[in-house]
Amino acid sequence: PLPFFVSLVCVASKEALFRVTRRTAIKAKSAVLMASAKHHRSDALSSIAAAVGTPLVSLFGPTDPRWTTIPVPPEREAILVADETLPPDQVSNDHPQRCAIEHIPLDAVIAATDGMLMGA
Repeated sequence: PLPFFVSLVCVASKEALFRVTRRTAIKAKSAVLMASAKHHRSDALSSIAAAVGTPLVSLFGPTDPRWTTIPVPPEREAILVADETLPPDQVSNDHPQRCAIEHIPLDAVIAATDGMLMGA
């Protein structure tokens, strides 16, 4: 119950952020702001999945996973990061090449997806 309501609040706030950021990106003709808007929308969609209990496989490249949390039980989410060796005192945002999402192996994504589906 509580995680469900927290997820709904996340959905509403992320969708609002998407709309405001997208409007600003269009006015400013900014690709960076548009990318940020799309990131808000993907967070909103993930929160919807969390609200209804869908297992998640979250991929983190140059976005630090500590900054994007979705209220979902740990057994319902597999988190894959591009560079698992990054020290905890550093953030992946500061290392975009080292932490590029392309560094997450496809086999790891498939294995995590299979694991989430088998546990569902």
